[in-house]
Amino acid sequence: MGRPRKDDFDSLFEENELALRLHAKALLPSWDAVDDVMQTASLVMWKKVDQLDSFAGFLPWGKCIIRFESQKYFRTRSR
Repeated sequence: MGRPRKDDFDSLFEENELALRLHAKALLPSWDAVDDVMQTASLVMWKKVDQLDSFAGFLPWGKCIIRFESQKYFRTRSR
């Protein structure tokens, strides 16, 4: 099947969106915060999806990006 490309992003994201949202909710205080972080994280994922080695790595990779974006969310809110 090869490496994921930008053309594959929509289907990969759609397949994993619920798991990614639930992961974000475990890290964040509200669903509004989840929406904000998901919007930013999905853009980062789209830009970098061609760096993935496999389709199976999308979910753990996406969770990692959400963790970093959640940390950014808290840093910007604490200022």
